[in-house]
Amino acid sequence: MPEINTAARAFLQSALNGKYDRRELFRRGAALGFSATVLGALAQPSLGFAAEEGKLKASFYSWIPELHPGHRRHQQRLREDLPVQR
Repeated sequence: MPEINTAARAFLQSALNGKYDRRELFRRGAALGFSATVLGALAQPSLGFAAEEGKLKASFYSWIPELHPGHRRHQQRLREDLPVQR
């Protein structure tokens, strides 16, 4: 079972809460191994995928659970750590 990266989860939570300015977000995110695409999306003033402030609306392609059986388990862990709107 993969180890849970608590530093990455804490970073995402802080980034989604607007704790970092753009420079700090890229510095910390790059140090944790996040891609430029992810960091660019997090740096947007208004996240297009956020349904309401503080609630992440997670979406994924229908083929993801079919090809990755453990996806549902990871999705449940995400719900436990971050407020996710269904």
